[in-house]
Amino acid sequence: MKRFVWNEESELTAADLKQFANSRSAVMLYYCNGFNMARIAIGDTDPKKDWYIPLVEAQMTWEEDTYREQLGMKRLVPGILHGLPYSSMMNYTLAGEVNPFFKFREEFPNLYLAGEGPMPDQVVHTDE
Repeated sequence: MKRFVWNEESELTAADLKQFANSRSAVMLYYCNGFNMARIAIGDTDPKKDWYIPLVEAQMTWEEDTYREQLGMKRLVPGILHGLPYSSMMNYTLAGEVNPFFKFREEFPNLYLAGEGPMPDQVVHTDE
């Protein structure tokens, strides 16, 4: 997004940026829905505590925090590396964890995700 904004010859408006973000979001949603359909087809679900919605939420948190940092905006997750654990959900998924959400909760019990754990403003970070 920063490169999109950086182009000096373009006269971008707030509406242009909003359209760019909405278009990018639609493409990502398309990929996510395809991924979800494939995992449902092969039976990779957990009826009690499924991991798909937490995966999407974690990726949205990670990406939003990354964009904010690149644009010089206030970070979504305070601290330089505090958003990094949210990217681990994708790593767990790609590594073949049976339930990546369980692994995330086990590794990061003090982080909020999918209705569990404290919200970011309730966590005290001592390494800033």
